[in-house]
Amino acid sequence: MRKTFNAGARRVRLLVSRRGAVARLGALAGLSMLVGIPALAQTRRLRGGVRWAIFYGMDVDPAELEPFELIVLDPNFTRPVSSLKRPGVTLLGYLSMGEFNRTKPQFSRLQSTAALIGQNPHWPDSYTVDTRHEAWRSLVLNELVPDLVDQGFDGLFLDTLDSPPHLEQTNPELYRGMSEAAVSLVCAIRDKYPRMPLMINRGYALLPQLIDTVDAVVAESMITSYDPETKAYVRVVDDTVARHLALLRPAREAQPELPVFSLDYWEPADIGTLRSLYARERELGHSPYVATVLLDQVVAEPLR
Repeated sequence: MRKTFNAGARRVRLLVSRRGAVARLGALAGLSMLVGIPALAQTRRLRGGVRWAIFYGMDVDPAELEPFELIVLDPNFTRPVSSLKRPGVTLLGYLSMGEFNRTKPQFSRLQSTAALIGQNPHWPDSYTVDTRHEAWRSLVLNELVPDLVDQGFDGLFLDTLDSPPHLEQTNPELYRGMSEAAVSLVCAIRDKYPRMPLMINRGYALLPQLIDTVDAVVAESMITSYDPETKAYVRVVDDTVARHLALLRPAREAQPELPVFSLDYWEPADIGTLRSLYARERELGHSPYVATVLLDQVVAEPLR
């Protein structure tokens, strides 16, 4: 899920593009199947079966986050990250790997290097990046990641890794090497920070190459989503659920210990449905979190 950047309406438009992205998952599955699965990772820096949450608001009462053992936050979170640290809690900072927002202070500098490909039509402030460009690689490794580390985050939540393989599939001649470059960049982060927990959102086409590098994967909108036309939360059709599971299967069979987290969207007041969503995701072997589409409030799992 692309970060809101305080633009809730634009985040909702993302759900439109997500529909197209999910439709392309089947095509990208072929790419995933062709890539060799690396050797088994020695240790996982993240574990499944924990309570987790994603919060993209600017501030929140720390008491609301106390039930969670894994928390993903926006880098612009105003409260000191250190104030949320406690034993047994892992804090991850959001980092977009395939797109860059024009509100960022480095935007004009990156734009001048021709490292930006073009606007995301569903997210006007977000620009797709050329993951092969040295300027992007340098910015990520030398500025964006160190900034998150300096803020006190324990690790990273890597988003928009679906963008490079999608571009390469759309125009193989023009964007050849985008996927390889994205994988190389994630591996470079791991090399620079060998003990840092890394979680990726989707990125299914790249997962086989990264399974020995990252510590967990998030299946966003696995069984529910948000329809911006009807402004309602909806169940995902069975075929889409099957695509998610099919794309996750090779990695999970190769490394059954790979933690899979799920992120679904629903109305918090509908307690009965929230309970059923948590139960269904756990049946699938996932560590679930269900929230509002804007991710601007902390939604606790209903008590059983």
